[in-house]
Amino acid sequence: MGKIKELSEICKNGVKLFSPLENRSIGPDPLQVDLCIEFIQKYLQPAKKLHRRSSYGWKHVVERWAETYITNGAFIMAALLEGIDQDIIYKSTHTRLFLSPKTRAISTMIKKGGSHDTDFKRKNVKSQLSQII
Repeated sequence: MGKIKELSEICKNGVKLFSPLENRSIGPDPLQVDLCIEFIQKYLQPAKKLHRRSSYGWKHVVERWAETYITNGAFIMAALLEGIDQDIIYKSTHTRLFLSPKTRAISTMIKKGGSHDTDFKRKNVKSQLSQII
């Protein structure tokens, strides 16, 4: 499809082109973008190949960790600001990202965490990582 190259291509839902018209003018919440940047900097790294998890999947991981709602657009914008390459998923507001967890321990924690796990939280991730390592 193509790559996201500019912040102006992103709205709160994700990729503007495939977002409902009424949402295209609403940008991601800066506080949500900041939380996503914090998560990316701490736990993820650029990768040479596309990760199987989409921007929508990553936003759910950040929601579990931060214990707050995150929009798809906030994660996409944060990744773009952090220099992570992304491919737009055809006819979707989501992207695929060239990123991966920094360590196997982080990967295990993210996988183990499932969408309903209450232990994977921003406030106590350090203690969990020390148990896995």
